[in-house]
Amino acid sequence: MTYSEIQKNSMPRKKQTVMQLISNLDIGGAQEVVRTLVAYLATMSCNPIVCTFKDGPLRQEIEALGVPVIVLSGRRHKLLALPLFIADMLRIRRQLAAIVDQYQVDIIQTHLLRSLDFLVLSLRWSTGVRKIYWTIHNHNFTLQAHHLHQHKWLLRPKRLTHRLLYLLGARWVDGFIAVSEDVQKAILRDIGSVGHKITVINNGVDVQRYGQTVNRAAIRREIGLAEDDRLLIMVGNYKEQKGHRYLLEAMPPLLASYPELHLILVGDGGIRHELEEQVRADGLSGRIHFLGSRSDVPELLSASDYFVLPSLWEGLPMALIEAMASSLPIVATEVSGSKQVMIPGETGLIVSPGDASVLEEALSFLLAETQRAKTMGVVARQRVSAEFSAQKQAEEHLALYNAPPDGQRSSGDRQEVRLTYIIGSYPLLTTTFIDREIEALQDQGLPSRILAVRQPHGVLSPDQQRMARNVTYMLPLDVLSFLKGLLTFLLRRPATFFGLLWFLVTRPHTRTRNRIKSAIHFLQGVYAAYLIRPWRTDHIHAHFADRATTIALVASKLLDIPYSFTAHANDIYVNPVMLSEKMAGAKFVATCTGYNESHLAALANGSSDKIKRIYHGLDTSHYEKEAREGSPKPIVLAVGQLKEKKGFIYMLKACQTLRAQGHEFECHIVGEGPQRAMLRTEIRRLGLEEIVYLLGALPHEDVIDAYKEATMFVLPAVVSQDGDRDGIPNVILEAQAMELPVVSTRHSGIPEVIQDGFNGLLVEPANESALAQAIAKLLEDSALGAEMGQRGRQIVTEKFDVDRNAKSLLDAILA
Repeated sequence: MTYSEIQKNSMPRKKQTVMQLISNLDIGGAQEVVRTLVAYLATMSCNPIVCTFKDGPLRQEIEALGVPVIVLSGRRHKLLALPLFIADMLRIRRQLAAIVDQYQVDIIQTHLLRSLDFLVLSLRWSTGVRKIYWTIHNHNFTLQAHHLHQHKWLLRPKRLTHRLLYLLGARWVDGFIAVSEDVQKAILRDIGSVGHKITVINNGVDVQRYGQTVNRAAIRREIGLAEDDRLLIMVGNYKEQKGHRYLLEAMPPLLASYPELHLILVGDGGIRHELEEQVRADGLSGRIHFLGSRSDVPELLSASDYFVLPSLWEGLPMALIEAMASSLPIVATEVSGSKQVMIPGETGLIVSPGDASVLEEALSFLLAETQRAKTMGVVARQRVSAEFSAQKQAEEHLALYNAPPDGQRSSGDRQEVRLTYIIGSYPLLTTTFIDREIEALQDQGLPSRILAVRQPHGVLSPDQQRMARNVTYMLPLDVLSFLKGLLTFLLRRPATFFGLLWFLVTRPHTRTRNRIKSAIHFLQGVYAAYLIRPWRTDHIHAHFADRATTIALVASKLLDIPYSFTAHANDIYVNPVMLSEKMAGAKFVATCTGYNESHLAALANGSSDKIKRIYHGLDTSHYEKEAREGSPKPIVLAVGQLKEKKGFIYMLKACQTLRAQGHEFECHIVGEGPQRAMLRTEIRRLGLEEIVYLLGALPHEDVIDAYKEATMFVLPAVVSQDGDRDGIPNVILEAQAMELPVVSTRHSGIPEVIQDGFNGLLVEPANESALAQAIAKLLEDSALGAEMGQRGRQIVTEKFDVDRNAKSLLDAILA
């Protein structure tokens, strides 16, 4: 259908009509997003239509879905011919207004329009359009050098003009749709404080369209390949962004090592001729095949064995998602959306962009490890089905279309309270209880964002790797953004700015060093406020009463929103800073034990009514005991950081006593920390090398496997010399959820969960003789241990359920 035909066609108005307006219908990632989206919207409460300024191969596929496609006459003149350019803009606007009127369009969503985005925005004041959304597909969405084929000197002024127009347009557009978290960050970076208008909706694919059984032999014959050749495929238009050059540099050694390997390149674009010359120069024309644009990409993927995407930058690459849906093992570069889609080592391999050698090494690994590669492909398809399906994408779009206009939300609606977490370093293997809390709050309808000071270090579980992708980190510092944040609040709220600084540095501090830290944390708090402000946060919650809570205090005062914090153990017992002041300023203070609650109440100075005991919780469905097989010896398991407060030195001495008494067992200690060298020396000194093993830090799923193998769990916690101590160690809850009997000490909050003789055994801290006696009792009476384990799981289920305790936190936030 052409523009001139729209007067002959009309759509009965039964549902809301959504126009997808895209620059062209060539084969590409954004175009595939539109095709897939309208296919699903057409089955929902929408009448989709597609408008474009350039016809292309996808038009026929979209019309086959019963979705109208309207081809507009596009721009004919450049900006330098200003009068003609303005006439073009007015003509295009009249076309769009006529379509909006003819089809009674309610919502317009744009794709790849750039300057025309602002022209579309003008329709909301003279037509019946209710909402307009700009979709951003790439983190380099502003004008780039390759977009100007001539007049390169115009790049800077046009880029500045674009940015100013986006800044102005952001006031009236209903929202930005970002296809990935990295694209969201790019919008904030290039446009500014528009976070409240950004919705992240991941691209999705029709999973059933990919991975279908195809005639591999016929497809390979068409390309000129034998059926048993191994086939590596790349899908992406031939442009610098996609990194074809680096892939071609990596291919000669691979093709020499694997004579059965062939590479096919699907796509088209401006540098095709140069790439073909590079292949001819290397003498690889018979092994590397340029297929051009193809409409049978799903079939080509199904006929292939491996997929590669060596991009230099991306938004959320559709080709990558399609390859994962086709169960292909993948090598991709560590850029933007690729990091969000893939799980390194599970769905494929991620390498540095722009480096042919690491690309060759990763591809060589997949070619050599065929079984591992197949497993990656299976996991990749599972991930796409769960997180990147077209159904999910369409449902999230529909929810956005149906959402009330900004500013018309009910203040009493629990769903509309926005929470921001502030945490020092996150995520960590030692803070999985925070992971569970955040997930439980989100399940109960409280959307949350996470701001962490530092990026995680050490080993993370796959779930935590995924969580880390959705965390905003303050460090490493973006100096320009930091200075902009300081200047923003210095100019807008100077009295509050200097008042907070004076308050923090004049409070009593036990050390000059702590006073300097408070000043640094003030600056971090100002920066946090600047980062949080676009999120339109209603409440800030910090974990740990030290740095994170100081930052939360500063941010809350600058933004005029309440804050709260959770106090744990060393943060309130070892050199706490301004603890009373932080409690006084908070809406409430959560803590994870009654022992802590009493300690805080003594320091509260009239704020004791704010203290709430909220235990950390477990989802016990993730902790299921299994029949134990394997080691003929009983396994005594301990899990915890190798620190003085864990009391592992007393555990080693108890093991020495037990061995002298003739007990057969192994002791496994999971964890890492500053006492590792000392404990290793003590193991050698006591001659325990054959029964005591320091296993180091392990991912959480491996810790669960350790619980399954164990006979009992032991944690001989003590108060360290500097006053540091545990609250209720989460590993005790996990061990009990796995029906393990627990041996621990009468220390801190541990007696709140372990009832001596009922679901475990308690001894006095720092008493290796009593500890050995308790362990021996369970080694000698396995039936007693089994009974205690069953009772322990019951207590965890009743008292430490994650959903119940998250609800207590939610009620405190909403009170």
